[in-house]
Amino acid sequence: MPPPPTLNSNITAIEL
Repeated sequence: MPPPPTLNSNITAIEL
């Protein structure tokens, strides 16, 4: 199960 959208957005922002 993938993480919630909120966590996903945070991870994406950190990766970017």
